[in-house]
Amino acid sequence: MIEQRAWGSGPQQFQQIEEKINRYLGYVLDGHLASHYPQYEGKRVWIRLDCAEEPHGDAVRFVHAAGHAIRAEGLEFIVKVAAPAVAGK
Repeated sequence: MIEQRAWGSGPQQFQQIEEKINRYLGYVLDGHLASHYPQYEGKRVWIRLDCAEEPHGDAVRFVHAAGHAIRAEGLEFIVKVAAPAVAGK
């Protein structure tokens, strides 16, 4: 998943990310990933959140809670802060 907005960009930000996480979880847990890509059946699944900046404030709590919920379902969760884009590249 990619979150290009700065943390605190609006009241729906966390809700929108949570909905996306739930869709990904459903895709994996309902067997659709293994059905569409049988070579991945039984493999470890990671959900990765690429974000524009390091989580801070309420975002830290949100990311921690999301990770806990994802791991409770047997998947892994990682947050990666993307390097800022360089103008002209």
